[in-house]
Amino acid sequence: MFDPFNPPPADEQLTLLSALRDEAAVVEIASGMRYVTRLAECREVLRDTNSFSNATGMKAPGVEVPYEDRLLGELDPPRHTLVRRVMVTALAPKLVHAAEPFMRQTADGLLAGLTGPTADLVPSFTVPLPNRVTGYMLGFDPADADQLSAWAKGLMESSFPATNRTERGEGFAAAFPEFAGYIDAQIETRATQLADGTAPDDVLARLLQLTDKGEQLPRRQIRALVRNLITGGLTTTSQPRITLPYTKKLAVGTLIGEYPVRCRKASFIPYFSVRSRKCPRISWTSSPAYCCIARSSFPPRSRSS
Repeated sequence: MFDPFNPPPADEQLTLLSALRDEAAVVEIASGMRYVTRLAECREVLRDTNSFSNATGMKAPGVEVPYEDRLLGELDPPRHTLVRRVMVTALAPKLVHAAEPFMRQTADGLLAGLTGPTADLVPSFTVPLPNRVTGYMLGFDPADADQLSAWAKGLMESSFPATNRTERGEGFAAAFPEFAGYIDAQIETRATQLADGTAPDDVLARLLQLTDKGEQLPRRQIRALVRNLITGGLTTTSQPRITLPYTKKLAVGTLIGEYPVRCRKASFIPYFSVRSRKCPRISWTSSPAYCCIARSSFPPRSRSS
């Protein structure tokens, strides 16, 4: 029986999911869960927030989280609409473009730190890069980036995402008091700076200032959104268990081909393509058979498997 938390090898998943679609629009899978297999029915479920609420969709049965502590994906309309609008506005293209020099400098520094003919890019590059960029855009001290990453990793690998509690207590502030306390202190500092006109124009300052139809987000909701940003950057880049060969020439090379490499296990596999002289951009492919990395020291090959 299909278990999404213990999936089969990647090269078997497409066949299995195709068989489930042929079986029915809704099928029973492991742990008493139901899996919606087809596009039309998925749309119907996702749009019916009265019958299928986001509030408990990522939690164990019976777990209730106060709305101020919920992440964006745990909110239903109209609250989701309000919070999402504030979040999108805070992450304005202007701020992203302004952070590009920092992104490039950080990427170059991480790549320059790799030694030897091969390296594992996940712990050395794809994990620290988004974490440091997120902290920078929030206005946090760059020296705190590794500590934030450690807190986020501890949270995501604990029972907290499913149960909203750990052995230390219930709720984010009780379960991870150091992590929550750090975010609260940053919020308080930025609020004080906004009051006296010395605040920088960063994402945290915007989250504190923005309103939707005159309603300002409560501090606990802002804390949840900041946590969401920090943990989101970690989970999307560290959970795929992949070892990618890396050639030093990639950092200053140009894209001349993409090359299959052996992967350990992943449903969605990243490949790298060089769009500028020094900064590779990460894209994603759902191919179960291989992932690709641009390597300027080898002749081009086909991406077909």
